[in-house]
Amino acid sequence: MKKFISLLICICLIIAAFPVSAVEASIELDSLRYDEYMRGETVVISGEANVYVTLGLYYPEHYGSTAKFIQTYSPSELADGIELELGTEEKLWPEGVWTIIVQNGDASESLEFTLSETVDRTEEPIEKPTKPSGGNGTTQVTSIVPEKTKVSLKKGKTTTVDIETTASSLQVEVEDEEVISASLSGKTLTITALKKGTSDIWLRTSNNYASISVTVTNPSSGGPSGGNDDDEPTKPTEKETEPPTEEETEPPTEEETEPVTEPVTEPTENDTAIENPFTDLPDSHWAKDSILSLYSKGIINGMDEDTFAPDEFVTRAQFVTMLTKAFELTSVTPISAFDDVKTNEWYFKAVMAAYENNIATGYGGKFNPQNLVTRQEMATFAYRAALNGGIKFTLGNVTNFNDHESIADYALEAVYSMRAKGIINGMTSSTFEPLGNATRAQAAHIIAKLLTIR
Repeated sequence: MKKFISLLICICLIIAAFPVSAVEASIELDSLRYDEYMRGETVVISGEANVYVTLGLYYPEHYGSTAKFIQTYSPSELADGIELELGTEEKLWPEGVWTIIVQNGDASESLEFTLSETVDRTEEPIEKPTKPSGGNGTTQVTSIVPEKTKVSLKKGKTTTVDIETTASSLQVEVEDEEVISASLSGKTLTITALKKGTSDIWLRTSNNYASISVTVTNPSSGGPSGGNDDDEPTKPTEKETEPPTEEETEPPTEEETEPVTEPVTEPTENDTAIENPFTDLPDSHWAKDSILSLYSKGIINGMDEDTFAPDEFVTRAQFVTMLTKAFELTSVTPISAFDDVKTNEWYFKAVMAAYENNIATGYGGKFNPQNLVTRQEMATFAYRAALNGGIKFTLGNVTNFNDHESIADYALEAVYSMRAKGIINGMTSSTFEPLGNATRAQAAHIIAKLLTIR
């Protein structure tokens, strides 16, 4: 018996000596709602995946099949549905068969749809009513004309649509009652957004019908899906996941080894009294105090009232917004310095403040606001903001990371100065992973630590 136990222990030790192989990627996509769309409509991609996935939208074959954009999404975002609003500029969104590819490593799934100038919806899931003829052979049709046939709403919002009709009453049908509710009072239709998704509303009489297409987005949604054009731009809640820059690689798949090398920020006297509203931020989380400290100051927000999503990635626009808020930087120019930063974007003032204070200078006239910020970019932006704020640094050993050669020249001083100051560490004790994407927790942790020594 003792020999058997000894043998069993040896086997366990041998197994433990080898790392667990990575989870094999699994992706399964749902079908698109339609096969054919018009410019201005929204395509919703949903499905199941057990890993972060990269979604690419590719031009029709006769335009070279090149990528229109590529973005990274979490499994939960794919499950909720990823909305892509099809642009209205003809030269940017040509007609033809577009391809959507969702992949991670060798696992991939693809979908196709045709972009057309006009779309025939004769095969809608709801059967359209027939129009009966009158006794004299002529067709008597009741007119039903909605004020608008497409509505975009944010979850929890309500809007009204006036209906012109000769009918004394109309029947209202909602395709998906989990997404929206609708009620008619006189000739005014009231629509309430309940859940992210799309649904049609059908207004019927015995001999005619009209439809209204409704798209519901989450309150913090941005990126390609856009939002409600009637709403004023809101400050970001850092939810967006954007296309990686050319320098970036696949997002890290470990459960953040930062906690091993980056100690938790010591709570301040005020931090201990901060109530934690986030259900996904337990007391044991390594960056909890940093996150709550910035949250209490209005520097960073949650995904919604209950979730923070500490492991989701941060865009360049979001990170400079955090920095400019933290260091109270402002912009004085009403003109954009970058081709891809418009004056009506929510991040315009933050990007320009970062530019004017030499925190972020962009790439050849572009800022790439929606790209995910890399760890070396995060270190560089934070370092420059800290210098601007009067924080002093001493350059540390510039060869103590095994992946030192992968760190860009422009980021070397920032990475090693921040490391010497104890502001930033590696993903492991020997690697920095400069091209990895920075998470919300890492971004909050670094900014909070800088503020404690400011």
